[in-house]
Amino acid sequence: MATRLQVRTDADTLLGNDPNISDTELNTIIQTRYSSIYESWPWPRRYRDFTISTTAQTSSSSTTTVTATLGSSTITAAGGTPFTGSTGYQIRIGAEPSYFFVNSVTSATVIVIGDGEGTAVNWPRATATAATWRLFRTIYTLPSDADGVISLVNGNYELRELDGGRSRLDVADPDRSITASDPLVWCYAGESTTSVREIEVWPVPTTALLLRGQYVRRAPTLSDDADEIGLPRSVMVWAVSADAASMLFSKTGDAAWQNRADHFTARYIVEEERYRAMELERTSPPTSIKRRKGVLGGLRNTDFEVSHDLDALDVESL
Repeated sequence: MATRLQVRTDADTLLGNDPNISDTELNTIIQTRYSSIYESWPWPRRYRDFTISTTAQTSSSSTTTVTATLGSSTITAAGGTPFTGSTGYQIRIGAEPSYFFVNSVTSATVIVIGDGEGTAVNWPRATATAATWRLFRTIYTLPSDADGVISLVNGNYELRELDGGRSRLDVADPDRSITASDPLVWCYAGESTTSVREIEVWPVPTTALLLRGQYVRRAPTLSDDADEIGLPRSVMVWAVSADAASMLFSKTGDAAWQNRADHFTARYIVEEERYRAMELERTSPPTSIKRRKGVLGGLRNTDFEVSHDLDALDVESL
């Protein structure tokens, strides 16, 4: 491993400290090459652990109801304080077939509903008073540097990534009415308002759980000369030198720089292949623990089957 300064210094030396290329330009090349090489192959140091703490679904009672007013995005609870800390949750009100997101929490009894992208939306139906409600959460934000999920585990079994993603889930359970004590599948759910990847777990969990997983991270942004680059030093130096030599050829028109770029590229390829082979010898890809057979089949012979047509949902294929 090496710092940005060390890579830049080594590359600058190979380039003969040519004044036609600046440290700023070299830093840009270093970041670009770092991201490209780092994200092009499953280097073991890209894997990181993460956890998700799910929340249990809650719902109305005979004494706790809500009022939703036509043309207003404000939902008000009566007879209880159900909305504390519920930003980002989903809520379904009365017989409305769609669910809304909790855009913001005004108080323990007042929320503003939204579209999940940070924009408030108005209640589209006639004013509903003393309406039933169901508050739940299926969408969770991954770590900010996550590029993708490798595995997600609940206890001793692995949740399966749902083939077809949210579009398939929206067909099977558009109002997210299917619940279970344990979620069985996950899928990508776009990005948060801060451009961080999100996933959705399903069925809607009725208990609070701690899910553990592993993700593959994006290349970190190098903002300081002391920042460490998570790749072999020689790989980075030859790659950066090749790109810098190509830049110098474009600037000067001197064919010698193109020859150097070709030479540096050849050295880079050899070094990268050597280190990849070494990594493969030392490590192996993450392995699954186990999966529940027939993901939704796990709902058979439960109270859920009494009130839902599992055959219509084609549960064994999910």
